Amino acid sequence: MEDMEDMKETIKKIVNEIKEIKEKIIIPDPPERCENCVDGEFLVNGVSFTCEKYGENFCLIYQDFIKENYGKKYFNLSIDKVENGAREKLIKYIKNIQKFISIGKGLTIIGSIGSGKTSIIFLIIQELFKKGYPFYYDHAFKFFNDQDMEIIKKKILFIDDLGVEFKSEYNRCFFDYMMDYRLRFRLPTFITSNLSLNRLKEEYPRAFDRLKLLNYFIHLQGGSKR
Repeated sequence: MEDMEDMKETIKKIVNEIKEIKEKIIIPDPPERCENCVDGEFLVNGVSFTCEKYGENFCLIYQDFIKENYGKKYFNLSIDKVENGAREKLIKYIKNIQKFISIGKGLTIIGSIGSGKTSIIFLIIQELFKKGYPFYYDHAFKFFNDQDMEIIKKKILFIDDLGVEFKSEYNRCFFDYMMDYRLRFRLPTFITSNLSLNRLKEEYPRAFDRLKLLNYFIHLQGGSKR
């Protein structure tokens, strides 16, 4: 028991010493933090700090990540611009994102062209970036054209703009297989589509049944925001 108490006292002393050191250090603003940032942790005088700005729209590392992989269009997105009903569902999802990811729950976002579906996708991507989750994003046209079986196995998968792909029995079977695989292994999948629910069900009846089990649905009621 004495050894345990001594250990607790030693740990408490170390924690207090680190706290005192941190209180004396002047923390720089970005971009100085960014120079040695690793997943939101940066060093000042050899002491580690967590950057509360990491992954935000003005985070330079996040901006470089988006610019290099997806283009500048998705800078400065705001959840406030998502329409009311969808915003409430999106906030609830993001608030509980670690839980939903762990049980394989994704989102299916339905709306007309230009209604903000892809923006919602990138708001989720931003949250995943902050938390260090690996993910893969693909446009539906490229996804169906490539039919890469390794993509189907990605831990978190985004398929944007379902409905623009060439309609064929082969593509339908490929999508059916993908949804069946991801349901069985509880891998979260995020899909946007400008197809109505009825059209989506007609085009991909088997996959649609899997989507209902795997995903929450968000319906964007408004018109184009472009």
